[in-house]
Amino acid sequence: MQMLLALLAVTATAESPISKVLELMSSLQQKVLKEGEAEQKAYEKFAEWCKDEAVAKQYEIETGEGKVESLSAAIEKETATQESLADAGDGGYGSPEGATS
Repeated sequence: MQMLLALLAVTATAESPISKVLELMSSLQQKVLKEGEAEQKAYEKFAEWCKDEAVAKQYEIETGEGKVESLSAAIEKETATQESLADAGDGGYGSPEGATS
């Protein structure tokens, strides 16, 4: 009888295979949750970077479009100035090659 009680006591204190599986599943669940939190933080950081870059690129595009407009206007102005100087410089003879002195 004492042997049976001793055997029951040992069996009760020893881990059963089911309790070991449950323990492993619980630790795995905790590990997966931790990894998920880390991945979520990394994703949020990446998403914020993408948003910041998109805003910066949009600003660069708008700035570049403004430069194109102002430079186009400057080119047109300088072209008109050059043409008016060329017209004034020919003395009514057409091109400088046809002018006689």
